[in-house]
Amino acid sequence: MRYPVDPAALKNAHEWKPLELLEQGGVDLANVVGLQTDHAWRQVYAKADDPVYTDNPCTLGLHWSYDGKIKPSHFIGAVNLSFGVEQHPFVVKPRTLLENQAPVDYGAMFASVLATPSHVTGMELNWLFGCDPDARPIRAVGLPQLTLLEVTAFLATTARFVKRHLRQGFVQVRENLTGRARGRILIADQIRENLVRARPDRMVCAYQQFNLDTLENRLLKAALEVCTRWIASNPHYPPQLQHWVWAIRAALASVPEYRPHPSDWSRVRKKGLMATYEQPLAMARLVLTRLHLRPNGQAEESERTLPFFLDANRLFEGWVGVCLNKVCNLVQAQEWKTLNIYGHSYNFRPDFIIKYNEQQIVVDSKYKPGGPELQDLYQVIGYARLLANPEPIGGDCNQRIEGLREACLAIPGQPANDANQALEQFAEAWPERFNKGRCWPDGFQLTLVEVPLPQT
Repeated sequence: MRYPVDPAALKNAHEWKPLELLEQGGVDLANVVGLQTDHAWRQVYAKADDPVYTDNPCTLGLHWSYDGKIKPSHFIGAVNLSFGVEQHPFVVKPRTLLENQAPVDYGAMFASVLATPSHVTGMELNWLFGCDPDARPIRAVGLPQLTLLEVTAFLATTARFVKRHLRQGFVQVRENLTGRARGRILIADQIRENLVRARPDRMVCAYQQFNLDTLENRLLKAALEVCTRWIASNPHYPPQLQHWVWAIRAALASVPEYRPHPSDWSRVRKKGLMATYEQPLAMARLVLTRLHLRPNGQAEESERTLPFFLDANRLFEGWVGVCLNKVCNLVQAQEWKTLNIYGHSYNFRPDFIIKYNEQQIVVDSKYKPGGPELQDLYQVIGYARLLANPEPIGGDCNQRIEGLREACLAIPGQPANDANQALEQFAEAWPERFNKGRCWPDGFQLTLVEVPLPQT
């Protein structure tokens, strides 16, 4: 059985947007996940939320949905889908919350999440974003929204890297010294450059210096320069980017400017003591594939990119942490809890446990613009009830929270013009969460808060 899809639909896919099916021709999506063409996808996808498919970043979560449509999942990015010997580019662009609205500014959200401590957001870069630096570049991808994600990932990664892991190396230096010698004298060069010109007071020497001028640091500096030029030509960018640029530039000030060569990537060291360079160099290669400098020094986007993805579900969770941090006294994200019941231990992990006006609240985020589902309500209520009082079911929970009386569900809300306005709107919406909830006779409350998302 075949499920052909129009290749043009693959190139223009939006997050959660159904892809166009063709009666004849097209590419067979059954081959994407390694299925034989005679497999029935309806049987394979008896559960549309099967993590093998919806959570697979290599295919950006392509899956067969309950309503009989092929959809991407919660990923944004660009990948090459292999169909036998052929490969087709598959690009998922940022979605829009409402019809005729601008797309969500995932770049601003991404920068805000990475600039906020991970104990608040519960997110690290490698949980949100990934790329394949050794894969073949994808062509014909001209999307500035995706370029911003790549630049943000590189700057955030490298700014954190240069604080602790920047390494010096031994660099071979050749110099024509006056009145002294250092290292090894190059006899042939000494005769050619000095003796035949009657300059016996000089010596052509080769020696080693221990400094930052290594190939790995030069590649980071080259990626930094092209990002800086690109930011200068795009006035609407998250303010966190400029802070990261300043931090990286100060750390790499002694590294000269460098024009990378394709063969450089095969010579870089990413093992042993240099293992910490692997992620920054991967992001640098991603940026240098996407951007290049014109002869006039301006950065220009190329219609090429390495395969990469951004997990929009986890990004929304991190964004909720950023918003909660603005209004709450304390935010604890993604902390594991253990429930002991009938001799068995069960681990669970609420998205957030916050402290607001001396009251502790369990908050669960769901990236569902259409509203929460019934199972989402059960989940957040279960988390809060177990943490507050597990005795009625005969259990015991470590780190029990005394006095916990509220469970809150956070879902996407109305769009905002920018990230700052979104945070202000959230601060206004937070006290109104009781208007969209209910209260049990014992005083336990279930509330709902809408989290504004910035637009481009």
